Amino acid sequence: MAAEKLRLLIAEDSSIVRSLYVACLENAGFEVHQSTDGKRALAMAAVLKPHVILADITMPGIDGITLIQRIRAHTDEVVKKIPVILVTASEDSNSRQLAAQAGAAEFLNKPVTAAQLLSAIQKVLPAAAGLK
Repeated sequence: MAAEKLRLLIAEDSSIVRSLYVACLENAGFEVHQSTDGKRALAMAAVLKPHVILADITMPGIDGITLIQRIRAHTDEVVKKIPVILVTASEDSNSRQLAAQAGAAEFLNKPVTAAQLLSAIQKVLPAAAGLK
């Protein structure tokens, strides 16, 4: 029996950026799911229970910071503990501080290289070890 693939959920409104992330992550062996906004990502997280969520800070509807806040306040204990990596094109230090306060596991600035993306995911995987 093959080992279960690690599930990642990408919440990113840019189809180009999403495509790049998907190509990188699928090539690395991850099972990748996609959402174009934070509201849908929140609903998908409750069903899929991904091992890691990769979210843009700026999205329509629910932004990345609010997405983390709602994940951390979720009633499902598994969902509540999903590590979230936030990505932003902004160099604003306030965004980094807000991300940390909300409970972001990692914070990346765009453009993100494949190596940076995979490194951030590897860093947060120990936090995802208890997720099923």
